[in-house]
Amino acid sequence: MTRSRGALCLASALVIAFAIGSAPVAARTSASPAAGASSVVATTLEMPVQYSRVGNNCLHAWLRVEPYGLADRTVHFAIFGVPIGSATTDQYGYAFTCAVFPLSVGAYPGAATAAFAGEGLFAPSSATNDFVVVGQETFVLPVAVGAVYLETVTFRARLTFDLVVGWIPFCVPTMWDSCVIAVTVPIEGRTIFFYRVGALVGSAVTDADGYAVLADVSLNGLNAFQYPTGFTAAFKGDSYFAADTRSNTLFIEPQTTSLLMTPAAGTAGGSTSLSALLRFGGGLPLADRLVVFYLNEMIVGTATTGSNGVARLDGVSLAGLDPGTYSGGVKALFLGELNFRPTAGAATLTIGPAPAASLAANYATAAQRDRSWLARRSATTESEAGALDVPNVVTPAKPQRTSVRPIADVPILATST
Repeated sequence: MTRSRGALCLASALVIAFAIGSAPVAARTSASPAAGASSVVATTLEMPVQYSRVGNNCLHAWLRVEPYGLADRTVHFAIFGVPIGSATTDQYGYAFTCAVFPLSVGAYPGAATAAFAGEGLFAPSSATNDFVVVGQETFVLPVAVGAVYLETVTFRARLTFDLVVGWIPFCVPTMWDSCVIAVTVPIEGRTIFFYRVGALVGSAVTDADGYAVLADVSLNGLNAFQYPTGFTAAFKGDSYFAADTRSNTLFIEPQTTSLLMTPAAGTAGGSTSLSALLRFGGGLPLADRLVVFYLNEMIVGTATTGSNGVARLDGVSLAGLDPGTYSGGVKALFLGELNFRPTAGAATLTIGPAPAASLAANYATAAQRDRSWLARRSATTESEAGALDVPNVVTPAKPQRTSVRPIADVPILATST
């Protein structure tokens, strides 16, 4: 009898060596192992406090023959005595299962049970512990937003949770969900609240894919800037899902501007006027901005845009420029600022020749000169003529009147010899 018992013990030791996993795991709590006869090996089923999510109740336990895990054995799980499933232990002796069970958030003392029914040389064992249900962890993920100054923006966020579907093989958990396999599942019909730089701007309800969309959010009051946490989405939670709030970047770009330069014209030696139209946002006038004007690459002055976006600079001299057409001869530049990008515009400068004097104008000039000289002459005495450098004019004497009589009428005086 002693020999057979010794042989039986040796055989049992060999079976245990092959059945038990190789990696030892420190015990945390003790279950109540069932001890059998001397030919039956006692087992321990350890079940820590069970934490789970609403609607996705997962239980796990550790079956071992001290101090090693017992592999390939079936463990049955129950909540409040209601079986929810079974699982086969891995090489570490861990068994894990998940099932949907109608429990709301709360702590349920002694509600979780795990049982090993025994098999061959191994005695049955069981364990009971508390079952704690917490709200299903959610993830509200705001999508990073890019926008343009003074325009509107659309906020988007997706609400999901992780549905546990399995256990990672050979995983030794350091926390209740560190070894689970989960898939991401969208949450439909929940309200997401949106915040712009900390201020609530509206809300939207998630669709079948878990997305909530809030369109036409105003950016008034915000400068062009990158706000690292400028966009926030928040889910307030309910009896089933836990609350979650997350932020993302809101990047506001400066407005694009354009500058339309008007072609300029003038005559050589004269002057011209320069004007340009400053716009943004697809054609809106941009007022009260300084525009720099150039004439053939030289700065000739600045002007400020009016309410219509037009800047005008008058009296720009064309002195020193030859007649001709200068492509891009006039330019305007807006240097930009925080909320508006810089821009420039150019146009053609046309310079015509100086006008030639007309014949009528020459006659008019000569007549005016003559009238001026006569006026001075009448006011000047002859003695001043030399001082005026005017030649003396001699007026001939008035001719004397004479008459011719016949010679017979003329008396002839006789002389004596």
